[in-house]
Amino acid sequence: MNILVASLATVFLIWAARVDYRIRKIPRGAGFGILAIGLFVLLWNQLWVEALFFVIAIWCTSGGIWSLVLILISMATVFLQGEASLPLVLGIVLVSLFFWMRWFGGGDAQLAIGLIGIGHDWTILALLAGCTILSMGILVFRRYGFSNGIKRVRYVFQHLSAKPDANAIHTPWALIALIVGILYLWFWPLVSGGNPV
Repeated sequence: MNILVASLATVFLIWAARVDYRIRKIPRGAGFGILAIGLFVLLWNQLWVEALFFVIAIWCTSGGIWSLVLILISMATVFLQGEASLPLVLGIVLVSLFFWMRWFGGGDAQLAIGLIGIGHDWTILALLAGCTILSMGILVFRRYGFSNGIKRVRYVFQHLSAKPDANAIHTPWALIALIVGILYLWFWPLVSGGNPV
C-alpha cells in the first residue's frame, strides 16, 4: 500500500511541477489528487478526527469567517488528539495563512496541505520549510549577489504584510513540492529505517 501511495503521489507531483514550470499554473486535477491522497492516508491510518479536521480545514481556506472556524477546529483537534496532531494542525494553519496573505497560490496550498496530510509529522513540515527557504535563498542570492541579497531579504522581512512588490521572485513552487515529495516518500524511509506513509 505504501508503495502505491508514494507512486501515485509522485505522479501527481510530477504532473503539477511540469505544468507549473511551463505555464505557472498547477492543474486542478493534480492539486485535488494530492489532497485526496492526504485524506486517504489519514483514513487508512484510522486518524478519524484528523481526517475530519483535514476536510473542514480545506473548506476553511476560503477565508473570511471560515478563518475563525479554522482556528476553532484547530484548537478542538489538538485538545481531542493531543500533541500527536500538532504537525498536521500547525502545518495546515500556516499554509492557510500563507494562502490568505497571497504568498501561496491555490494550487501551491493544495500541494502543501496534501503533503502535510500524507506525512502528518514534523519531518514533512521540516522538509517543506527547509526546501522552500533554501530554494528561495538560492534564487535571491543568485539574482542579487550576496550583499544585495542580504538587503533584499531584510526588505522582504520588513514588509511582510505589504502587497507583493515588482522585484518579487516568482518560482514554480510545485517544483519544490516535488522535491519534498521525493525526499519524504522515497528517501526518508531509507534513512529512517521505517515508512512514514
